[in-house]
Amino acid sequence: MDPNSIFRTRYYSFSRILMKFVGIWPYHTTTSKVLIFVILLPLSITTAYPQGRYLVQTTNINDLFKGLTSMVLTIIITYQLVIMTMYHAKIKVCFKRIEDDWLSLKTDIEKTILQRHTEYGQYLSKVYAALITFTPVSYLLKPVIMTLIESENSTTPSLAKLPYYVDYGEKWNDQFALLMLHCSVAIVIHSIIIVTINSFYYAAIQHACGMFAIIG
Repeated sequence: MDPNSIFRTRYYSFSRILMKFVGIWPYHTTTSKVLIFVILLPLSITTAYPQGRYLVQTTNINDLFKGLTSMVLTIIITYQLVIMTMYHAKIKVCFKRIEDDWLSLKTDIEKTILQRHTEYGQYLSKVYAALITFTPVSYLLKPVIMTLIESENSTTPSLAKLPYYVDYGEKWNDQFALLMLHCSVAIVIHSIIIVTINSFYYAAIQHACGMFAIIG
C-alpha cells in the first residue's frame, strides 16, 4: 500500500501541508528536506544576532527582558526545527505505526472512532494556528501603529518601530525597509514552525487516544 495514501486524506491534510512546507514531512526526498532546511534555518536564526547585539548594549532593564524573551524564543524555535529535521527517521517510524494501525482496523465502528479522534486532532491544530496568528500579526502591526500615532516632531528612532529589539550595526541600521522585511519573515517562519510541530503532536496524540478508545 502506498504509505502516503492515508495521509493524503482530509484527516491529515492540515498537518501534511505544514510539514511539507517546513521540510519535516517523512516522505520527502532527502534533496527536498535538505533544500528546505537550508532555506528555513538562516531565515529563522539570523535575527538572534542583532537581538543579542542589542541586549549587550542596552541599559534599559525593561527592554533587556523584552529583548531577551524574543531572542530565547528565536533560539528555541530554531532548535526545534533542527531537532525535527535531524530525527526525521523517527517521525517516519511514527507515521508507519499510524499507517499500520489504520490498516489493522476490522470494523466500521473502529474506523469511525479513529476518524473522530483524528478529525479532533486536526481541529485542535487549526484552532491553535488561529490563536498563534495573533502574535505575528501584532508584531507586524507594531511599526504601522507607531508610525500612525507619532507626531511630526517625534524623535523615535526607526529601529524602535521594528517588531524585535535589534541592533544591526551602523552600516545597516538606516535600512529600515530591509530590516523590517528581515524581522517580518523571521516572525512568519517562527509561527509556521511552532504550528507545524504542535500540529504533528496533536495528530500523534489523538491517534493514540483513538487507538486506546478502540481497545476500550
